[in-house]
Amino acid sequence: MTEATVLITTGVGGDTQLGKGNPTYNYGARVNIGANISVNKIVSLLRFDLSSIPAGSTCTSAKMVLRHTTDLANEITFSLYKVTDANGDWVEGVSLGLAKAGEPCWNAKAADGSGGVTTA
Repeated sequence: MTEATVLITTGVGGDTQLGKGNPTYNYGARVNIGANISVNKIVSLLRFDLSSIPAGSTCTSAKMVLRHTTDLANEITFSLYKVTDANGDWVEGVSLGLAKAGEPCWNAKAADGSGGVTTA
């Protein structure tokens, strides 16, 4: 068996931020991502392009590095969840405000571009 290291970076697959405080907004254009900040409950969606991993490979370990950029606390706990396959085709979005048609927001997998929902 041959071992190999594969480096996968965000941005390759996509990332966006959604917030309960602005449930019709998408923040796909943001450079940074957030997590569970104050009342707004921020969540970030990260997609990783795993196509560089050869078919039939077995992953024996993974490491994710996040950089904390505020002084709110010395320790931060993150919870990671897999987005179900049925919702896995979300798009990153290019907004920095009201979600455009097809972009995800807190209220929807795909918004209609005017604050409503196309796909719940």
